[in-house]
Amino acid sequence: MKKRVTTIILLVLLQLVKAQAQQAPAIHGSVVNVEGKAIEYANVILLQEKDSAAVGSTLADETGKFHFTSVKAGTYLISVKQLGYQQAFSQGITVTAQSVTVEPIILTPTVNQLAEVTVQGQKPLLEVQEDKLVLDVAQSITASGGNGLEVLEKLPGVSIDQDGGITLNGRTGVLVTINGKQTNLPAAEVANLLRNMSANTMEKVELITHASAKYDAAGNAGIINIRLKKGLADGTNGSITAGTGYGKYGKANAGINLNTRGDNFNLFGNYNYLYNKRFTTLDLKRSVTHEGQTTYFDQFNHRPSFSHSHTYQAGADFTLSKNDQLGILFNGNNYIMEVDPRNTTDFRSNPTAAPDSALRLKNHIDTKWFNYTLNANYKHSFAQKGHEITADVDYSSFGFQQNDNITTNFTFANPAKPTYSQTLRSDVPADISILVFKSDYALPLGQGTQLETGVKVSHVKTKTDILYEELHDNIWRTDETRTNDFLYTERISAAYINFTKQISKFSIQAGLRAEHTLAEGESERAESEDKRDYLEFFPSISVRQQLSDKYNIGLSYSRRVDRPVYRDLFPFIFFMDPYTYVQGNPYLQPQFTNTIQLSGNYNSSYTLTLGYSHTKDFFTNITHQDDETGIGYASKENFKDFYNYNLSLVAPIVVTNWWVSNNNVSVFYNKFNTVFLGEKLDIGQLSTTINSSNSFKLPNSLSMELSALYQSPTVMGAYHVRSNYNVNLGIQKQVLQQRGSIRLSITDIFKTSRMSNTINFANMNMDMDSRWESRQVRLNFTYNFGNKDLKPLRRRSSVSEEEQRRASQSN
Repeated sequence: MKKRVTTIILLVLLQLVKAQAQQAPAIHGSVVNVEGKAIEYANVILLQEKDSAAVGSTLADETGKFHFTSVKAGTYLISVKQLGYQQAFSQGITVTAQSVTVEPIILTPTVNQLAEVTVQGQKPLLEVQEDKLVLDVAQSITASGGNGLEVLEKLPGVSIDQDGGITLNGRTGVLVTINGKQTNLPAAEVANLLRNMSANTMEKVELITHASAKYDAAGNAGIINIRLKKGLADGTNGSITAGTGYGKYGKANAGINLNTRGDNFNLFGNYNYLYNKRFTTLDLKRSVTHEGQTTYFDQFNHRPSFSHSHTYQAGADFTLSKNDQLGILFNGNNYIMEVDPRNTTDFRSNPTAAPDSALRLKNHIDTKWFNYTLNANYKHSFAQKGHEITADVDYSSFGFQQNDNITTNFTFANPAKPTYSQTLRSDVPADISILVFKSDYALPLGQGTQLETGVKVSHVKTKTDILYEELHDNIWRTDETRTNDFLYTERISAAYINFTKQISKFSIQAGLRAEHTLAEGESERAESEDKRDYLEFFPSISVRQQLSDKYNIGLSYSRRVDRPVYRDLFPFIFFMDPYTYVQGNPYLQPQFTNTIQLSGNYNSSYTLTLGYSHTKDFFTNITHQDDETGIGYASKENFKDFYNYNLSLVAPIVVTNWWVSNNNVSVFYNKFNTVFLGEKLDIGQLSTTINSSNSFKLPNSLSMELSALYQSPTVMGAYHVRSNYNVNLGIQKQVLQQRGSIRLSITDIFKTSRMSNTINFANMNMDMDSRWESRQVRLNFTYNFGNKDLKPLRRRSSVSEEEQRRASQSN
């Protein structure tokens, strides 16, 4: 019934938007210096010519361009201001029924552009755009020298747990893409990928909460797209970066970025190295009752680790003709990581008494991981502006190898019980290959009207074997209870149509995406097989009205899907100790989400959003416990229903011309309803997340950043999650005639970051507290060389985003 209703609504709206109403005209222009080069982020004001009354204002973008939409008929002037330049005005502009493009407005340097003028305007750290929020990573002092996972936590409403799990406004199902490409890895591997990705490789991070039918249907909570750095200037240019840091252990990073650009080509490449030694701890307390007797488990796990990570990129763009462009792109990442977990578990029959028995476990884990992606892309532009066709093909390969060497010693308070030990080792190889083809076609149908359509086909094959062996009498014997294999293949074929229309002060977007999934998972050792074959439709509708020059409101609806990441489907046991492990679930089903959002925006800065979503078959971590053996394990399983209500405010405030404050408050209510462990679970809680980042421009080429994050208690599935907060500080000094910068930062100054939760449901009574090396001091140096003058450049990405995301995520 719901599908029929959404289809009817979509068809009705499509008919409405086809009405040929006249689009309100717009004014387009650009700001340049006397040499004709773009000036970024100038303040542009639209004035009535008759009395110079301000009608609207905006900022020029990074290429110097600006736009005023929905302009009433009349005669206007444009005023442009920027620190260090004289105010400039355009000639008179007459607007009738057609949009107008004005001549570039030239700014002349002020006569007294002297050395003592040290307080300057600054580029915003967080920019509010019509369909997304954009975090400028290069402007963040505290991000310098850090990793990608730490950068994402700076986004409004985003929370990250100790395992790298990402939530947005209390919702899981966030789609992470890199240059528009889905990573398709298990969650643990996405977390490792981001932890081992230097923040210095990132240019911007985009947060998209409502995606049109052009995007993959995955990502019910939103899309986070990481845009990597790429040269935009003519000639040869680049940058070098080097840094060090210390928390409990030392860190180091270094990188180089090169770009050569001519009239008909652009060659670019970069390499970054990151050394990171860190730790995590897990303090787990639980009680198990069996036949009237209670055993208390007191478990503590300490996991120091160190890794060497290499990230590299190379590519080329070629202009074949006026209308044809060809590009190739190669991305790669590999790291080596060693982990030395130490686990202690005390068993008590009385919570205040001495232990009755204990186990001491030590492990050494060697992990090798690599991935690379090769992309080829082509774009043809027709004579009409906006009329174009693009095609992309991707091939991605992921390799993973992990070896564990586990020794566990058991001791007893009763001397009559002898001590004994157990020695295990494991070999876990995994290979994932992804082939994707995508083509998009855009056709303008008249002023303010555009039709988009496209297709995408992806094929994924992943093969994993896990071998566990136990040492008996100096002979290694296969542990049949843990050894397994799994082969998974998946083909997703998709097609979409998307229609946009500007009707006076209304903009309407309506689209429909269809995705056919054919998947098969099988295990020869377990003699199990699971096949899936389903076709689903995903409508999306968005309507926005310009109430005035500064106010607009929007209403949107979309249906999306999240498929399980590949590793969650593997029927394997991932061992922590003899009483604790994680197990995959090959029968995990996809989850489907319907989302409605109402948003308002003031002055292209302040955004207030009210949202509601309902997820069917929501998958989340479930904890099971065997009371007889005391063994507890976690796996991903489907809940019946998950409801999320959220209200968020984004408020970037320009306090002065030297102080900009970016603030976000998100209030949300999570409610879960399912039958779990034979009992009904009906739980909900009101929660909030507050994030504030303040940038200060100081004298003598100094700048400072101070940020704080607070997350109140919340619920996730059957877990109650405790509150969390942190404060970060950074300072930057521009050197070498503004080409170099030195950045010093301290993250989590008060060492308060943690992930702590409890579960008290059915037969489970458990309390978990996890901490990590959150407080770090970092020192970084960056030097930019070569030509810095920007030139417009087509930004591309490869097309296997969703497939790569699912390959890089896990439990």
